[in-house]
Amino acid sequence: MSRPHSDKDLARLLSAYGSELSRWPELAAEAKAALLKNPEFRRAWESERSLDQKLAMHRDALDDEMARSGGFARLRKNLVRRSAGPISGLAWRRVAAGVLIAGMLGGALDLMLPERPAEPIDVALVDPLSGFDVDAE
Repeated sequence: MSRPHSDKDLARLLSAYGSELSRWPELAAEAKAALLKNPEFRRAWESERSLDQKLAMHRDALDDEMARSGGFARLRKNLVRRSAGPISGLAWRRVAAGVLIAGMLGGALDLMLPERPAEPIDVALVDPLSGFDVDAE
């Protein structure tokens, strides 16, 4: 059987895990018993509960303010834009228009410029494996 823990241990656990005794990993039953029989621990527990309630109230107010300001939406938008890649901010319509204009200019120049006579192209095909042909005779 384990020995009962001191008030100091319970106070340390109270400051570590808060006033909600169901969140304590162990000794929750012993803490409930100490609430009934130890007035000093009960005052510390009430002080901790008051602190937890105030923190929850401020947390809820901050959550409401963040939701009202739209900060998360802006942050999400910026993160998605940055994570899309290095060319995500590129104006694709401008790129497509530039490619289209370049193609049109190339086609127009091809039609306007006089055609040069085609020069014969000499091609020599070298097979590096041609010397390895060995007759199986």
